Amino acid sequence: MVGARNLEKLSISIKELSEVLGISKPIAYKLANSKDFPILQIGRRKVIPVKKLEIWLEENTGFIGGEK
Repeated sequence: MVGARNLEKLSISIKELSEVLGISKPIAYKLANSKDFPILQIGRRKVIPVKKLEIWLEENTGFIGGEK
């Protein structure tokens, strides 16, 4: 059985998005509410699927993880 500590996060909060991207929380919320941004709404909470975010970053910046 896999323990919770061994699982990678599948999604992040908008607050975590601001930390990961190094942007303010208001800018992160604006980004999360923009068209074509990968957001998943669960009840009243919005989360960002990590894999979809990586794809979105790659498609919108041309690189991810320092590689072009």
